[in-house]
Amino acid sequence: MKQRNLQDITITRTGINGEGIGTFNRKTVFVPHALVGEKVRVKITDVKKRYMRAELVKVLEPSSSRVKRPSCRIYEHCGGCAFMSMNYVDQLRVKRDMVRETLTKYEALGDANIKPLVAPDKSQGYRHEVRYPIRFFDGRVRFGIFQRDTHYFALMSHCPLQTQAITRVLTSIEKILGQCHAHDYNDKTRKGLRFITVRDFDDAGVQVMFVTGDDGLGEDVIKAISRLDDVTSLWYSVNTARYQDFSEKGYKCVYGKKQTVVNGHRFSVGADVPLFPAMDAKRQAILKEMIDPESTVLFLNAGNALDALSLDNALVALDASNANIEDAKKDPRASVGPKVFVKGEGASAIKSQCRKHDFDTFVIDLERDAMDEDMIDSLRAVRPARLILIAGTASAAAKSAASLTHYGITDVRTLDAEPYTARTQIVMALERL
Repeated sequence: MKQRNLQDITITRTGINGEGIGTFNRKTVFVPHALVGEKVRVKITDVKKRYMRAELVKVLEPSSSRVKRPSCRIYEHCGGCAFMSMNYVDQLRVKRDMVRETLTKYEALGDANIKPLVAPDKSQGYRHEVRYPIRFFDGRVRFGIFQRDTHYFALMSHCPLQTQAITRVLTSIEKILGQCHAHDYNDKTRKGLRFITVRDFDDAGVQVMFVTGDDGLGEDVIKAISRLDDVTSLWYSVNTARYQDFSEKGYKCVYGKKQTVVNGHRFSVGADVPLFPAMDAKRQAILKEMIDPESTVLFLNAGNALDALSLDNALVALDASNANIEDAKKDPRASVGPKVFVKGEGASAIKSQCRKHDFDTFVIDLERDAMDEDMIDSLRAVRPARLILIAGTASAAAKSAASLTHYGITDVRTLDAEPYTARTQIVMALERL
């Protein structure tokens, strides 16, 4: 390491991705895992015209928010948990400040009142679905992720954010694959294991899904995995394409239940599952507060439709996934309202539904992306009285709301739906001016 690349700087604020921000030579320096108020020694790794990126080498003066022993040993390499080095109480404060700062960048939004984050009862062991690449590493097949822009493979079988059942299943399957002499995918032969997805349905058990090469899943592997106490179904899909949209070719069930039913809702293998069910319930309670029970609702990008099904309103829910829509139709709550579930998305779907129904309220799940121009133009044309935006990031909510100049914000709720990451879920209510 060249000494001239080492610099001592003070961290003055937090970036949108959770990194610490300081300055050197009048340039902004982004330092992952450095906390506000800390004096740190960093290694400059990338120099641009207006900013630099750096690696944290040593904390010279630690913040009182820093924990002495983070619960994850590889968080610096994984890149998924920006706040693993910060105590959880301070994470909630910092995330609220990040949301406030993001919203205040847009003058059109005014001075939105940001309430304290709705926090979960537990901040770890919450992730109910994981998906990892499969690679031959350290003498055997392992599950992990590649650090961005590097070839560093971070082992993820013991990630503290995933449920204990998922950790048990992943560690057991790694052992099974080693005993069965399984191998990872080879682009030339088009054989081997590519990806594993594990979904924890709590009392309904764990679903395991593999993406494989042309050789599929060996009988010895299938038999061994089927003996695991937690596993209630095992699936695989053969896919040798270079792109990673593996849902198109479908999955074959080789063990266990073809349907997983939780509280009366059927989850087919291609459907979206709750990442953090406890926080989903808190979001659904917020939606009930925000939406007049007498209003007629159009729900866009409804996903697995559990949010839509939680409402007592008459509504139409749209989603691009046929699996999500078909599962929702079979839910007993679909008759309450009543509720109609239709495959569709985007501006064309809005226009089509508004020709058939009069809607008072639109609920739009933005996930992590702001609305595109076609969606904004459609909303301007139909002008619903009330909008509810659900966003996986503050920037997606802020950009979308700022584009809707004929609406004003009436309520903003924030949920820590992904603790230890830099992401905060936003539920924002707007009314037509």
